[in-house]
Amino acid sequence: MNHCRISGRTPRAILAATALVTAASAVAAQELLIAVTSENTKLSSYETGSEVNSPGLRNVFEVLVARDTVTNELVPELATSWTQIDPTTWEFELRQGVTHHDGSPFNAESAAFGLNFSYSEEEDFSLRQFMGPQITAEAVGEYTLRVMTTEPDPLIPERMYFTGIPSMQAVQDSRDTYDTQPVGTGPYRLSEWRRGQYLLLEANPDWWGLSDPSVTAPEFETVRIMFRSEGGVRTSMVQTGEAHIGTFLDSDQCALLVAEDGTDCVSAPSVETLFIRFDTPSPVLGDQRIRQAVLHAIDVPSIISEIMGGTATQAAQIVGPASNGFDPSLEPVSYDPEAARALVDAARADGVPVDSTVLYINVRQAAIPRIEEIAQAAQAMLVNVGINAEVKIQEASIYNPEYGQKPGPDRNYITMHPIGNDFMDAASSFQTYATCDRGTSGICDEALDAMIAEAATLTGAERTSGLQAISALIQDNAYMGFVGHLDLAYGIDADLAWDVPLDHRLIVRNMSLAD
Repeated sequence: MNHCRISGRTPRAILAATALVTAASAVAAQELLIAVTSENTKLSSYETGSEVNSPGLRNVFEVLVARDTVTNELVPELATSWTQIDPTTWEFELRQGVTHHDGSPFNAESAAFGLNFSYSEEEDFSLRQFMGPQITAEAVGEYTLRVMTTEPDPLIPERMYFTGIPSMQAVQDSRDTYDTQPVGTGPYRLSEWRRGQYLLLEANPDWWGLSDPSVTAPEFETVRIMFRSEGGVRTSMVQTGEAHIGTFLDSDQCALLVAEDGTDCVSAPSVETLFIRFDTPSPVLGDQRIRQAVLHAIDVPSIISEIMGGTATQAAQIVGPASNGFDPSLEPVSYDPEAARALVDAARADGVPVDSTVLYINVRQAAIPRIEEIAQAAQAMLVNVGINAEVKIQEASIYNPEYGQKPGPDRNYITMHPIGNDFMDAASSFQTYATCDRGTSGICDEALDAMIAEAATLTGAERTSGLQAISALIQDNAYMGFVGHLDLAYGIDADLAWDVPLDHRLIVRNMSLAD
């Protein structure tokens, strides 16, 4: 993986800040301090798929299949191997000698329960938005698990990377605390959740990895994940030694840390793409000309260079080059305000209520650095071509449920949101963001649904070709838009060693501090 480490070595101006850093370093081996953009909304096992919404939770819950931090290839975690039995059945051999934090055993029975619970239609957790065909699981031996789907799904191992495994006993005995008292198998367990302030994790002395010499053991006794939505605050916390890591900083904040002794900034490519979701049931956004006008009106290259500080590569599709289905020949929509005005005028002349309908550029607070500024710039660009647009900025607790809700004709959102492709395959992104049955999708086109369903069952070159054809259709119909494939930056203590992986997960056992 290519990532750049930016560092600086100049004296600190404030002696008090130096003292704070010295004090923090003295206890560094005891507690790791991480300042993140937003608070966990839940501590449920199915939330492990999103590091932004559930920072640090992957240290509590483990998954059957993980990713190598260098190659990004799938590697064993709670499963030691997996095999496809037939087009709809996969078999996983599970790790032995693993227990949950409550002392209950991890085995095929508990793993099957966890998967069936997480993907159940009855529970209807948000995880189902990232599922292909319906998933069910069963134990066929004490440590042999079968995972079945109603239709072929070649991405089952990748989906197992997305799903934390909870304690069966904890869910059965204390269902009412499932969202707030996580019980997993990971190297850390919950110590305290101080709402609005921090999440405190403590080392699990019974973690299975401590007896496996091939596994890296964590060196921190506790991990404190602090919720700070302002990027400037996270930067200051790294400067003063109040945090070893400050997540998702912008280019100016990185420059501040580069200019000081004892702090660095690490920036790395990610699987995240900042995309534009249209609520197509809207009478205005349902008109293809208006959607095309929006895409032509937004000066993406200027946003990337002037607001984002060059921390993205302009995107033409939902996934980046590392994912299957990426089409290197697909060009981004051009910035052309004159064409945008002509499209708006034509729609207006045909009776589309452009002037009387407010289109809201909707973003989640602190979703990425300067997202608010990006939305404001886009709003001005839309107004410039005759579109009645305003900005709506929402906190995660309000934004997330609404984001997962299928839009109706009365909602007129142009949502700008970072989406990850942790499965490294465009089919999963299309299933989540471009189909009729998913709340996260603003699109409903039965012909597009059929293309996605067919491509999702294919393998090899046929799969890649099918996925590329879907990207072309989405662009031709302006069903969604794309800003950029994102690099993400972290302010860090200069003594912290952490090779940021492509999935940008905050896996603490992969971090260490110099003596």
